[in-house]
Amino acid sequence: MQEYSSQPQPTERVYFDPRFNKEYRSYNFSTKSCTIFYPFFKLFTDSTVKTGRVLKIIPDCIFELLTPGALAFWLSDDGQYVKNGGVTLCTDNFSTSEVFLLKSLLEDKYQLSCTIHNTKPWKRSY
Repeated sequence: MQEYSSQPQPTERVYFDPRFNKEYRSYNFSTKSCTIFYPFFKLFTDSTVKTGRVLKIIPDCIFELLTPGALAFWLSDDGQYVKNGGVTLCTDNFSTSEVFLLKSLLEDKYQLSCTIHNTKPWKRSY
């Protein structure tokens, strides 16, 4: 990992949330701007959209790319545990059709029981 990271070890961050009177701990690390990651960036983004922004997209080859290890990374990066059971994988920046594609993939490939919870219905839905 050290050849891709700009720091030797992850950095621990401890912070207190007064809303819940609880202390939280997280660990972060940064990656170098390596050319090795650029093909993945290109695979998961679309810069041809005329909004002037780069949009995250789901590539056509996602079935092959979403391995158990990739799913674990996704969960650790953009997921959360749900107290009454299960986990949430955040998909806020994907289109509705891409979210349904991911749901089908997780159900078909890994036999997971999935539901979609749209917390921001005004966001991108094409």
